[in-house]
Amino acid sequence: MAEFVMWEQLEEYSPPAHVGTTNRRILDGATSQETLSMVRGQLQPGGCAEAHFHRVSTQVTHVITGRCRVEVDGQVRELGPGDTVFIPVGQVHVVTVLGETDLQLVNVYHPPLQTSDILTP
Repeated sequence: MAEFVMWEQLEEYSPPAHVGTTNRRILDGATSQETLSMVRGQLQPGGCAEAHFHRVSTQVTHVITGRCRVEVDGQVRELGPGDTVFIPVGQVHVVTVLGETDLQLVNVYHPPLQTSDILTP
């Protein structure tokens, strides 16, 4: 059965190890039958996802608007609209907003991300 998710009904939250970040969980594990979770994030200029990793979930990050610097286990790239990064389990990663525009992105986690799986090195 299809399940519709309405943007205006999603609650905002700020995840651990993130500065200047507002997220909305589009899909959680229950909705996806425990296959994935999807989060829309907005990071303000000067905001970042501090160094952290996940023991259980892989992460795919897709940039919608804005620019950012992404470091994953020592690899560094600048990403902009339309760019995507795959972050395997266990790899420390940092995302830093570049410029004066909000960074908007979508994160997909497999299996669904749990707050207890946001770990600092």
